[in-house]
Amino acid sequence: MVNYYELLEISQDADKTTVEQAIRKTRRLWNNRANSPDASIRAEAEQHVREIAEAEKILLDADKREEYNRQLAQSPKDDGRDQRPSVDADWEEEFFQAYNSDLEDIAASIAQRVISADSQNGRAWFLYGEALRRGGKIEQSIDPLRRATMLLPNDDGVFRQLGFAYYDLKHLADAYKAFKNASILAPNNSEYHALCANCLRNVGMIPEALEEAKSAHELAPNDDVVRFEFFVALHEDAMAAMAYNRSSGKHLIINKVQLDYVNKALKAMALTIPQDENKAQCTAAMEEIAKIAVDAESIKGGGFLRAGKVGYEYNYEISNSDTRASGKH
Repeated sequence: MVNYYELLEISQDADKTTVEQAIRKTRRLWNNRANSPDASIRAEAEQHVREIAEAEKILLDADKREEYNRQLAQSPKDDGRDQRPSVDADWEEEFFQAYNSDLEDIAASIAQRVISADSQNGRAWFLYGEALRRGGKIEQSIDPLRRATMLLPNDDGVFRQLGFAYYDLKHLADAYKAFKNASILAPNNSEYHALCANCLRNVGMIPEALEEAKSAHELAPNDDVVRFEFFVALHEDAMAAMAYNRSSGKHLIINKVQLDYVNKALKAMALTIPQDENKAQCTAAMEEIAKIAVDAESIKGGGFLRAGKVGYEYNYEISNSDTRASGKH
């Protein structure tokens, strides 16, 4: 029986606040170790992350904690060895030896062997699905990864990989749901918000994508991947705000609302240009919108005896009804 008090390094009579603080501290520690390139360290960390999730459910519920304390008092004393039953104590090490050597089929068969012995082993279902996904058997990976999310409902990493499987299959609505579940479990993970934004943007839900991208950027303002996703969402939002002339295939600004909105977007875009290989592409895209804004602010249509009009007013006058109906008003 896992001793959650020892795991969290607190006394058995610790109050609720102490338990909550210990859970946050211990979770940060093991979440960091779960990213280790060393398979054995990563496996140990991921096991502890699952145990912390269980500890949170039990120790923060008065009735469950009382029952747990009773069972803990009756359980045999730990002799220094892990008392949890295991199908094969070394199966994950064997799995990662194959997986890290790009032998996905062998890795999948190792996880499948564990599943055959214990169909409720969520970790085995997860690694089986991930081995299939990385081995190119993406459609086959969906069911085991979905099974893993049911058996490991508090593991954001499982939802992340399910999201990637759906994304690879172009099932963007399902991918978004999986990434969203991951972001709910780990709200401070900027990657999950950026992935949600990408899915939403690619199905045309630009305002929603912008909100997710903004959340990601607030969490990781210097991450170039996040900056790029936020920039693209801002760009798409600015384009949607402008009027669109179908016959010419060009965007233009036809009212003050559009002009103010686009200028605000341009200021935000200037602050989110990534500093990696996407910088030139993003800069060029922003400059194209800036030209449209400058055109809307300039004086147009004047003559020797006639005063001109502000660009967006002139653009409105020369536009047809379809163009006038598009964009923000």
